[in-house]
Amino acid sequence: MADLFLSPVLVVIVDNRALRIWLSKLKEVDYEAETLLLLFSVDSLPNVKYADKVKEILHALEMAADEGLRFNLNKGNIVHRESDGRLETSSFFLDREVFGREREKVEIVKLLLSSETTTIGGEAQCIPIVGMGGLGKTTLAQLAYNDHEVRRHFDFQVWVFVSDQFDVKNIMRTVIHSLSKDNSHYPTLDTLYLEVRGVLQNKRYLIVLDDVWTENPDDWDKLRPLFTAGIDGSKMLITARSKKVALLANSPNSMYCLKELSKDACWSLFVQRAFPQGDKENHPDLLPIGEQIVSKCGGVALAIKALGSLLKPKRSVREWEIIRDSELWNLDESEN
Repeated sequence: MADLFLSPVLVVIVDNRALRIWLSKLKEVDYEAETLLLLFSVDSLPNVKYADKVKEILHALEMAADEGLRFNLNKGNIVHRESDGRLETSSFFLDREVFGREREKVEIVKLLLSSETTTIGGEAQCIPIVGMGGLGKTTLAQLAYNDHEVRRHFDFQVWVFVSDQFDVKNIMRTVIHSLSKDNSHYPTLDTLYLEVRGVLQNKRYLIVLDDVWTENPDDWDKLRPLFTAGIDGSKMLITARSKKVALLANSPNSMYCLKELSKDACWSLFVQRAFPQGDKENHPDLLPIGEQIVSKCGGVALAIKALGSLLKPKRSVREWEIIRDSELWNLDESEN
């Protein structure tokens, strides 16, 4: 946030004491805002528990902006960032950034390769990976999807990023294009159903639906052709935060509930993000603070990755202590 426009200012030696004080205040508010955004990123939905803190931070930013006007800073240095919502995922990942999910990967792969074929009614078995936001459901799905044995087992594999916009037609088109490279429009569900059945017929397939939010039974009913088109052994792997999604997918018995990362895995992930290779030993004063920060993350991989990346360019003990001592941690703990 503030780093994006403070850097050009800080390269100049600041002799003005008032300006130095203002920059220090602004940095502290910036860290509070960054931490709040991290909590938003791992909550299912930002809720009322953050309302007062949001107002407090907005007020502090407004006060800092008003105070900063008297320094005549160049607005051209400010960089505006816009968010397009949730980041689209894919089947590709960096293996070196994954820690502590070896056992879970083995268990998911075993389910995908199991001899259990179809559910009642002849539908492909659905395996939902369920857990709170930020635990690493997508990462676990990527690990299983790219496993060598899994790739050998299935005739076709398709990865579909779903998110909160559950668009049945778009899901169908993605499957068709991935398997046949067909970019036809297919204006109706009927034409999509026929084409899906055609490309999946007599094939053992694995389809991943990543980040599914819908709890509307009608949405799942429209998606049924994906479950019934292939041969025995076809599988659907779904990642979702809600257990209700598993029930709607007719898969209460195969639901895989993902737990938090272990303490050792959390620390390894944080070190990988916060310290360039070999740099950890150069900052022994930061390590105990980092351990305290990691312990506050509750085993949530996304929070650890984000905080590690945030702290990577910061080598001041004070900067790390601001994150560790933020009141926002207490706010989240009181809710839990």
